[in-house]
Amino acid sequence: MPAGKPRRRQTPRRCRPISLSSAIDPRAQADRPFRALIIRHGRTEYNRSNQFRGRLDIPLDEIGLEQAQRVCEVLAGPPEGWGPPVAIFTSPLTRARQTAAPLALITGLEPVVHDGLHDVDVGEWQGRPGDEVKAQYPAAYRMWETEPADFVFPGGESLRAAQDRVMRTLAEILSRFPGRTVALFTHRVPAKLLIAGVMRAGPEAFWRMRIDNGSISVVEFDGRDYVLTLANSTAHLTGAGGGAAGEAGGAAYRRAPDF
Repeated sequence: MPAGKPRRRQTPRRCRPISLSSAIDPRAQADRPFRALIIRHGRTEYNRSNQFRGRLDIPLDEIGLEQAQRVCEVLAGPPEGWGPPVAIFTSPLTRARQTAAPLALITGLEPVVHDGLHDVDVGEWQGRPGDEVKAQYPAAYRMWETEPADFVFPGGESLRAAQDRVMRTLAEILSRFPGRTVALFTHRVPAKLLIAGVMRAGPEAFWRMRIDNGSISVVEFDGRDYVLTLANSTAHLTGAGGGAAGEAGGAAYRRAPDF
């Protein structure tokens, strides 16, 4: 894992930052908490077809690329007092790096690829449709749906191990950027497990929350503990496949197919 400090680079601007609030008082900057902006990557073809992705390296589709631009427009400006990030971290997978690219372009920050933000290893289920997996692995699939705290993907990673990984990653980045804002581009499973961990819950909480493609969640550290201040915000994605439209081509959100 490359763990060096993010490097600045000179690049032309493309996305146009938008502000959802008035300008931030510079005098308040010194008192800001550590803030992690947690972004799930934009939509891919596999999101539309409800196939297990895991660590299969697939690109964003057309909607996903538009979602990445919308994320940039929000995070490059000072909406709701977040301010632009001072560092960008991303999963190694193309879909996360593509989602981070517009923000990197406008801020001049070089994204740091961090294995701690990698998607969960789904083992033998990678690249396979949910219906096919359910038919071949009925007991394991039932456990995936009903007992996530004890679930291990056949030939892959457990949700508990994945949660330990993402929480260690958050603590590491906090130690490097106390009092600053950073952007973390990751995947649905790591984002869910990170938010559950912040709330002092384990993988048993996995199905009790929703994290859509291109969504933004915000976690802060106030010097004593983590605080979840925003979860699964998709307001910036209106007209770009936001919300439930990010999965299954706009079908109503259903628990099991949300791989």
